[in-house]
Amino acid sequence: MLMNRERASRLLGELGVEAVVACTGPNFNYVSGFGTDSSHWGGGPFAILPTDGSKIPTLIVGSDEMPYVGMDPEFKPDVRIVGRSIEPKVPSPDYVPNEAEARLLDAWEQGKEHVYTDRIDALADTLKDLGLDKADVGFDNVQLARRLQDQGGFQGRIIDAESTLKLIRSVKTPQEVAILRKANEINLRGLEDVLIALKEGALFNEALIQHDIRAAKEGAMRSVGKRVSGIGRYASHIFPIPYLETYQPQKGDLIRFDFEITYERYWSDLGRTACIGEPSAKAVQYYQAMVAGREAAMEKMRPGNTAHDVQKAAVKAIQENGNPNFVVGNGLPMFHNIGLELYEVWSWYPKGDFVIEEDMAINFEAPYFEMGFGGMQLEDTYLIKQDGVVDLSPTLSRDILIV
Repeated sequence: MLMNRERASRLLGELGVEAVVACTGPNFNYVSGFGTDSSHWGGGPFAILPTDGSKIPTLIVGSDEMPYVGMDPEFKPDVRIVGRSIEPKVPSPDYVPNEAEARLLDAWEQGKEHVYTDRIDALADTLKDLGLDKADVGFDNVQLARRLQDQGGFQGRIIDAESTLKLIRSVKTPQEVAILRKANEINLRGLEDVLIALKEGALFNEALIQHDIRAAKEGAMRSVGKRVSGIGRYASHIFPIPYLETYQPQKGDLIRFDFEITYERYWSDLGRTACIGEPSAKAVQYYQAMVAGREAAMEKMRPGNTAHDVQKAAVKAIQENGNPNFVVGNGLPMFHNIGLELYEVWSWYPKGDFVIEEDMAINFEAPYFEMGFGGMQLEDTYLIKQDGVVDLSPTLSRDILIV
């Protein structure tokens, strides 16, 4: 099960709500256990999660997404149907449904007593049925909650629950960790495909396309519109936008790889450094400093420490191990919780902070940019444990990769 119900109940209780209404994609995905694209065609679904952990959640979903409701046999929500409804019909008494059809029939049986043509009407009626229409209720979309209230569908107190839901999701369940591992494996295999293409003499952008192809083959997808990776002088910027279409890699070029994909709605965000031919002495020195920063960060990633503690230790190690210029306009230490969003909770050194908890999935990176020199990247995902971090992206060398 994706959701950590015990943690959700505790943090929602601290927020002072009887339930929370989740309608944004990541939060609905977390409560329901499946992703939705309904927002693309007329409005998304709702998941109503009671604070009391003994009460079942209620899902208000489109009929087109009913087959997903029964995918997790351990999760049995109440179901309401909204939108254009096409009732599934078994053609004959002896017909044997396949697995997907059986899930659809079971979900329809649960939800057929409550079918609505308007999602706001469905939400108002459901809150009333659950005794929540005059309660203190959290919403991850306050604007929608006020619309509901203006239409007379809710007379209770609206509480903004967006940040609380992010905090709930920041600690991962075993099922989430397994998805993150798989996402990282796909991401790194795609990077290996790019390296092979570069060795065969492809233009830089042509090589990067191999990463997209690998992601698609593995059921994942590139999740940012602008490419973030760069090469040579164009690696000295975070977004090397227009000049790489016809760039032919040159000997000595540093490559800053930074790839983002999503797999089953979960993000992977990983980085490596490569070089066309042997790297310069300066590049080796600066990269060794970056590795020292990673090791210092890993040592500090313990429950109870803060994001700032980790970043401060990493910056100190980088500066003392070969790159005294780091952070003076060129370094960018980032520490962010990753999952159904790229930045669920985040800190950008020296701004922002949060306390590290066990089973958080953390991305740490400290990329370096220098005009005339290029850029470097080393970014991985770590699972926080009491006795140290678990590397969720263990494949592919962390040395400078030679093309």
